[in-house]
Amino acid sequence: MLQVTTTGSTDTFGYLRRADSQDASSDDDAGAFTNFALSQSVTAGIYYVQVEGYNRTATGPYSLEMSFQAAPADDHPNNRAAAAPIPDNPDGDDSIDGFIGESGDDDYFSFILDAPYEVVLQTTGDTDTIGTLFDEEGNELAFNDDAGDDNFNFRLAGTLEPGTYFILVEGYDENTIGAYTLKFSGTEITTDPGDAVLEFEDVELLEDGGILASFVSETGKTYNVASSEDLISWDVERENIEGTGDRIEVKIEGPLPERLFLVLIKNE
Repeated sequence: MLQVTTTGSTDTFGYLRRADSQDASSDDDAGAFTNFALSQSVTAGIYYVQVEGYNRTATGPYSLEMSFQAAPADDHPNNRAAAAPIPDNPDGDDSIDGFIGESGDDDYFSFILDAPYEVVLQTTGDTDTIGTLFDEEGNELAFNDDAGDDNFNFRLAGTLEPGTYFILVEGYDENTIGAYTLKFSGTEITTDPGDAVLEFEDVELLEDGGILASFVSETGKTYNVASSEDLISWDVERENIEGTGDRIEVKIEGPLPERLFLVLIKNE
């Protein structure tokens, strides 16, 4: 961590940027009195500090001070097998702090759901992060870069079925170093008295690559059938199927994606 500031009675404004980048951090009065102060996680390289009088009109002497603070040791595992657990079955908000250290630092976290949940996974802070969601087998379910409110943090949101999941947090590029907070929030999809997520009683694979699913319906109830390739984005395949008290078949014509999740929902 590089810290740069001025001291003295002159009102200063400062910029800090890496020699091979046009992006610069800037500050006016974060230091003592009217001095600027900048703190930035840095990697090996050449950096420039630019000092100006405030509004380009202030004049007078100043002292420029710089100091370095070592980055903390790797705080979270770099692989799925040793992923750091975060609170399971979130009802509200849970969070955990992390730090992207040396180039290529990966932080893996895991969580378990024992019921369907609407979940949100996102980071907050000044570090530019990328998030990737995996299932228990290591299949990538979703990826995001800058969907967060500030255009630096990732945000993943959607419906997840019961199971074990992993979230990978990494920096935007090899020069990204810094702290972040991973936030995990969720709401259980309840079955009473609202929408009910049910299981099909029988699912048959058809010759055309489609499927034929069936369930026993309740008279007076209606049902929706939704599908998803990633458990994040869902498409409604059938809507408001009238329950008759008998077995109902739902045919989804092929060819279908290599992996498809099918959910039966009983409407309120």
